[in-house]
Amino acid sequence: MEGRVDVLEVDEDFPSFEYEGVKVFSIIDFLYRDKETNTLVIVDWKTGKPNPDRDPLQLKLYTIYVLEKYENVEQIKCINEYLLHGKSEVYTFDEEQLLEMKDYISRCIKQMDDYLEDPKINKPKDISHFPAERSQRCDFCEFKEICK
Repeated sequence: MEGRVDVLEVDEDFPSFEYEGVKVFSIIDFLYRDKETNTLVIVDWKTGKPNPDRDPLQLKLYTIYVLEKYENVEQIKCINEYLLHGKSEVYTFDEEQLLEMKDYISRCIKQMDDYLEDPKINKPKDISHFPAERSQRCDFCEFKEICK
């Protein structure tokens, strides 16, 4: 296998791309080019069990990042490697799926902006806009100590 691939990225420090003026972070575990097929391969190692709703979503984001960063990309293959289960899932995404992902990113940006007083400087609204609500999820929340 030596000489068959060009390693492009291995868990880089906070790589990102700009989308609608917002920096979107996309930290790929492993990215390489298969020299024989000229395919870029995105590998995401998973330590948990497969999540068919969430795992492809993450790989779509990585695909958009790769298309933004690298020129002349003809084909991208994405692989989830489930380390504890010894399984792999391979994905490729078409243009329509990537447009849906971009729409999803746009909606997320809008939702985050709704929490900001001034999105240009990332200034949040006053804490009074975020009333505490008790639920079963509170026991697992990272902010339960500071929540009133």
